[in-house]
Parts: sequence; C-alpha cells; structure tokens
Amino acid sequence: MICPKWLPIARATLPVPTRFALRRNTRSSSSSGVAGFRDRISLEENPRRPSTRGPRASTKKSDTNSKPNSPTGYGFEPSGLRDGKHMLTIDGLPTSLRAADFHRLATDKLSGWGNLINEVRQERDPWTMEPLGKYHVAFSSSAAASLFRHKFERILRIAQVKNRCKTELWASKVPPALLDAGRDPASELERFTILPGSYQGRLDAHQGRVKGKMAWQHVMDAIVKSSRVKTRPSAVLIELPQATFSAAELKAMIHQDGVDSGHRWRTDVLFHLSETLGFRKDVFKNTTRVPLQDDVDFRHKHSSRFVMICENPETAWRFIRSWNQRILEYDMEGVMMRNRVKVSYIEI
Repeated sequence: MICPKWLPIARATLPVPTRFALRRNTRSSSSSGVAGFRDRISLEENPRRPSTRGPRASTKKSDTNSKPNSPTGYGFEPSGLRDGKHMLTIDGLPTSLRAADFHRLATDKLSGWGNLINEVRQERDPWTMEPLGKYHVAFSSSAAASLFRHKFERILRIAQVKNRCKTELWASKVPPALLDAGRDPASELERFTILPGSYQGRLDAHQGRVKGKMAWQHVMDAIVKSSRVKTRPSAVLIELPQATFSAAELKAMIHQDGVDSGHRWRTDVLFHLSETLGFRKDVFKNTTRVPLQDDVDFRHKHSSRFVMICENPETAWRFIRSWNQRILEYDMEGVMMRNRVKVSYIEI
C-alpha cells in the first residue's frame, strides 16, 4: 500500500491534500518497478481519462500504407530548425541556457541581428531527455552565423581577461584585437550571459547546414501528437530520483493535488520515457546515441523520468514552481520512503 502525502518545502504553498491510496501488485521481482504489475487507483474523484482519439482525421484520402496513429507509428516530416538554413553548433556550454541568452548577444549594436537568429535548440539524449550542453543556432545566412561566432568568441575572451585581472583597471588589459571600435568592453559584457569569465573549458564550435530535426525532437513530436493539445503545447520533464512510479500513479497524484488546491492542472499526456524503447528505429536516425541498457546511470534515468504535456507555457511554469523540489512521503510495504521531485522545462 502506498499512501503519498505532500510535504511542501521551499516555495510550495499548496495545502496538504487528503490521503488517497495507490494499490500496487508487488509480486514482480523487477528492480525498476515500472513494468510487471497492473495499477489500480482509488480516488474520491477519478482523474479524467486520457483521450484515446488520434489526431483529427485529414480530409485527404488515406492510402493503404498509412502509419497507425500511435506514438510509435507516426511519420515525421524532415523539417529542420524553423526557417533557418545555416546552423552554428556550439558544444560544451552549460545546460541551463535559454534562447534569450543567445538573442541578447545577437541584438547588441548591429541592427537587424535580432532577425538573423531563427531558432535555438539544445540537443538532448532522446532516451532520457538529458540536456547535453550542445546548442544548435539557426541563421538565415552563413554570414550571420560567422558574425555571431566571431562575436561570441571575442567577448568570451574579454570576460576571461576581466576574470584574471584583480583590479578595476581590467579594461586596460584587454588586447586591442579584442576591442570593438567605439565600444566600452564593460558594456559589451553586460549582455554576455552565455558563459562566465572563469570558464576554462574547451568549446567545439562549427558551422554547417540544417539537416533536419534532432532525434529527441522526433520523440517529442510523437508524444505531442498523442495528446489533445495542438495549439500551444508545452512540456516538462519530471524525475523521481529515489523511487519509480507508473505513469498512472504519478498522474493520479498530480490530479489529486490540483483537486485539493482548487486549481486543477491543465495537463494531458504523462509519458514514461521507458516506452521510447518501443518506438520505430527511424525516429532515432539523426543521432549516434544508443540506449546503454548495461549502464546503471542510464537505466536509472530511463526508468525514473516522465514527460508531461501541458496546455500552455503558463501551466508548465506554474507546475514547475509548485512541484520542483517537492518531497513526496509514502509507505512502501511498511517502510516510510521520501522522494524529492525534480521538474524542468523542455523547449519544444
């Protein structure tokens, strides 16, 4: 018997919900606890069942070779980063960067640069959705990509000069080759939020043509298409480091939390990443990464992570503020267990 109750910490202000029971058949000897049992959920109010309908039917005649409407059988268009034809790839950056960090640097001084970056996407492992610190920045021209790369490398070197200098006269130590005529180096650093001056790692940056969507984007396409959210879908990554639940159990907890708080969560699909092993192989054709099922770290991440589709970005960020770092306390066969939830945003 598992009797979860929420222990709000940090900024969590939602009241403690009424208890409900999640009954699990524990006869399975599987270490992951994800598969091998049938979930039975008892709630005062049953959560809304996920829609079993596929995407809205097309008015075009379907041929006999059409793919089934399921997350494992969708066809994907080979479209690349939105509107961009040229791409700058930078590997070795922090995984916490947002697109705004790149746009902020691009819009500084040079007029029109704001329109030259078409899109920024960080590469993720398609099996675990782990961010990899490798960013793909799409531009409308190769010249724009070259200008951005040059400026990025130049200002990073200025930041490193400032970090090494222990006085307020650091600007006088900047080599003339790094200065932009008529520009104060201090003002240039104000817009540079991609890396700190203390960074001493090795960056790998190269330019090329956009080759299509990344494998993790194909996975997200399949998850979104299986949901009813079509207008402004957003996604969050949920991780339960200390224990594994089924998607049905976690969905029931989230539903009950919304009922008890009086603000029901406007979410739809809750997808367990272990199900990616059942996807078609062509979903992963644009990656060299493979599922390392013999690796303990990979198995743990693969079995303890979920992707949840929200109806809009506002719901996704509200859920992150409410659930990130929340502690779940529950009874696991007579032993009290504590599980700290981790939630992060996925830009799709």
